[in-house]
Amino acid sequence: VQHHFELASLTLACRNAQKCHDAVQQLKSINASASSTTTTTVIQSLLMDTSSMESVRQAAQEFINTQSAQQQTPTPKLDMLFLNAGTIFGDGNHRTRCIQNTSEGLEQVFAANHVGHHLLYRWLQPLLQQAAPTARVVSTSSANSYATYRYQVATDLDTLTACVEPAFQFGMALAYGQAKLAQILWTRSLGRQQLSRSHSNTVFVNAFHPGVVNTALIEKTIERGTLVYKLIDKQFRDFFWSAREGALTGLYLGIHSEYLTINNVNGRYYHPQGQEIKRHKFAENQTLQDLLWDFSEELVHAYLPVSE
Repeated sequence: VQHHFELASLTLACRNAQKCHDAVQQLKSINASASSTTTTTVIQSLLMDTSSMESVRQAAQEFINTQSAQQQTPTPKLDMLFLNAGTIFGDGNHRTRCIQNTSEGLEQVFAANHVGHHLLYRWLQPLLQQAAPTARVVSTSSANSYATYRYQVATDLDTLTACVEPAFQFGMALAYGQAKLAQILWTRSLGRQQLSRSHSNTVFVNAFHPGVVNTALIEKTIERGTLVYKLIDKQFRDFFWSAREGALTGLYLGIHSEYLTINNVNGRYYHPQGQEIKRHKFAENQTLQDLLWDFSEELVHAYLPVSE
């Protein structure tokens, strides 16, 4: 029997160093108890704040350098990219009319949930292309994407930062909804770009809503939210998905490459568990998809690799 030893690598990108360290240690413990004699798994952390484009730029460069060293090639590959960072309030709460802008001039929630993800993808795009045609990108969106501003999604900087509507209305986090809708529009646009490529160059890009999941994000929402949030928590907490359950649809879109390839699953949006939402009220407008893509490119241009 001939054993083929392989190297698997998992990198957690986190804003909080201690939480990142704890998560890495937990994963290493789980991996050790289920280790394979033919696979060596490297689990590591990477500090990154997706609301800061400079932080994303530095983290992406560090990741590429690390992967080049580990894979012993100047053109490393990346099989899966999960875009999972999220914030509802930024530095505010439900009484905040206007979300604060970052030091780089972007609205905090939009920057963290969408623009930082776009920049990270653009840096890692060559690594994903190296893993085509089975590379996968999975974006964590939300059903909150249906609760957005009247203009749906900003496609220029003045609209994004002008606070023309309150960020929170009638218990709905509209800034969060805008950012989550942006993730679906972005996925639709990038999925169409992939469908125009040859099969050998295709990267599978999809988005999903994990459900109402009992995580730290929910805790912060309840802590900073209105009385309505607290009543919902008291009455329905037992019906929330666990973190493991909430991750299932995203993992399905990331791991099941055979399903993606056979069914050409690209630019699509899913709800738990694994149910495709074929039409989204606001996300089917291709003009809006392309305007958002161009706006995202404009916002990250100064932070892209020099070759760009």
